[in-house]
Amino acid sequence: MKIFYLDCAPFVGGAQESFWSQLQAFRSRAYVVAGDGLWPRVREAGLRGSHLQARHWPANVSGLWQFWQDCKTALPVLREALENFEPDVVHLNCVRAGLLMAELRPQMPVILHDRDLRMPQILLHPLARRLKPFVAAISLQVAEKWREELPFERIEVVPNGFDLEAMRATVPAALPFQEVPGCYRVILAADFIPWKRHGLFLEAVKLAHEKMPSLRAILKGRVRGDHTALDDIFDTMESNEDLRSFVAIDASDAPALPFIAAADTLVACSENEPFGRTVVEALALGKTVAATRDGAAHELFASRAVATAEPTPESLAEAILSWADPQKRTEIAPKARQFAEQFSLARTNQIWEKIYDSVLFKKLS
Repeated sequence: MKIFYLDCAPFVGGAQESFWSQLQAFRSRAYVVAGDGLWPRVREAGLRGSHLQARHWPANVSGLWQFWQDCKTALPVLREALENFEPDVVHLNCVRAGLLMAELRPQMPVILHDRDLRMPQILLHPLARRLKPFVAAISLQVAEKWREELPFERIEVVPNGFDLEAMRATVPAALPFQEVPGCYRVILAADFIPWKRHGLFLEAVKLAHEKMPSLRAILKGRVRGDHTALDDIFDTMESNEDLRSFVAIDASDAPALPFIAAADTLVACSENEPFGRTVVEALALGKTVAATRDGAAHELFASRAVATAEPTPESLAEAILSWADPQKRTEIAPKARQFAEQFSLARTNQIWEKIYDSVLFKKLS
């Protein structure tokens, strides 16, 4: 079976990291068309593939115009790659890849690997009509939005898979505040984009710090082009001397995992997070988590190591402080690691093998 993979993102985020991990088990059968984000990895890995350029289109008139412009350069690349590789199955990473491929209306089976909640619902009908896809959704919430567009049997929840052994071998980063006695370190690991709600995190840790002066907070993320979200954080820090005394920021491109490994508790407070990659990473490392009810997929809240909160500073601060006791964190760590096992890459790759076979079989039958 030959699998044609497409990711058109101009950066590497959680969706690209998970996608890259998933396709490794199928690399001998793969042809990968990638945007600026993953293309260097495709080339370094020696995989068959092609490079295209596309922007991260905003959901407005400007984004529509950018999409039309990018189609002019991307579609010839896709068309040539499809004709030369002659795949049995097309695997599209995210709805944005689906929007590009829908312009070609491919005749072979299409899998749309959907990772999005924050997207215009109006896009689903034309995608379903043009692609007739099998949708692999990363969470129940993501799958739910397709229920009115596709038959039940063409939708399946497939959580992101993780190389848990490699993650657990991570060397912890050297975090600041080493000199603080009894320091309780909490971290928000999220790219500096508005919907990750760094402001909510800062408000919550300020309240938590008032009750626990030994608490220290770390903001770890990357900047995706627009510096507005990071500038807003710096403005907040500049106007509040107290925050600067217990909050540190790392906006480098360094991976977040070593920072999570060094912290005590991960905070997840994004707005309508479709999955929550960092939550699984934290659990796999035996860490505790404080999450807002929309800060991760609801399936992850089943872990006893996750304290849930309403998306308010007061509620989130309470969830953060619920893990302040070191003994409590130590006792829950084995349960956190055990819960993460259901997201092992080996397990999800078995699911993917069955999906590829099933989709191809239904096309041939």
